[in-house]
Amino acid sequence: MSTPSVMKNYTLLKELLPYIEKYESQEKPEVLSPVADFSAWLQKEMARDVRVKDTRAGDENPERTRRSEDVRTTISKMVYMMYRYARFYTKKAMINSEINSLDDFALLVTLRTHKSVIKGELIKMFVLEKTTGIEIVNRLIRNGLAQQQDSKEDKRNKNIAITEKGKRELNIIFAEMAKTSEIVTGNLEDEEQVELIRLLTKLDRFHNELVNRDGLESIDEFAKTAAEMRVAQLGKGYGIKLKNELPAGINQTA
Repeated sequence: MSTPSVMKNYTLLKELLPYIEKYESQEKPEVLSPVADFSAWLQKEMARDVRVKDTRAGDENPERTRRSEDVRTTISKMVYMMYRYARFYTKKAMINSEINSLDDFALLVTLRTHKSVIKGELIKMFVLEKTTGIEIVNRLIRNGLAQQQDSKEDKRNKNIAITEKGKRELNIIFAEMAKTSEIVTGNLEDEEQVELIRLLTKLDRFHNELVNRDGLESIDEFAKTAAEMRVAQLGKGYGIKLKNELPAGINQTA
């Protein structure tokens, strides 16, 4: 082994030593599986140290902003910004189409895979406010991209189906939307794209279950239920820690 490689490895070891010391002081040795447990702990510890430079942030109280931005806050902000970027590119792709928005496109793609969908269920699928969802569906109907019929099972329900015009418009825009997808994935390697799909799918399943829970209205109710779901899904070993992460002011025994 060459001298530069030895020096490089020694530098890495010096960087790891403070983490090892902190790990051994915090964890109970009798329950450790050294390599696997330390690896998992180090990943979480280093994630806490991540600081993303935000070009939108001003200079007012930068240290306070840095301290308050934890990992979960950063994730929420990044997911929101990715939605904004995707929406921006999508509008460019739809400039010559009768499909006017990402919501219109998503609803039409879903309708194309069904003979028909009850209006209320279609709106619920995409976590839309009722009035917003109705406006989108009505716009699709006005533009001749979808049609509405009374349900044979229940006259109070309306079945929504895609029209032939809607199918043609989708076929035209698919090529443009493929360009949008290529832009959105940016500089991610193939393996990173696969890993991102896995993580986003995991989050999608979690939130789909959460938003469809009956009886939840306030943000405190959603926060409490989300914490309980994390405890149940991550397993008994994480239970004590996650229960303590319930937002302040929420009754943990309710």
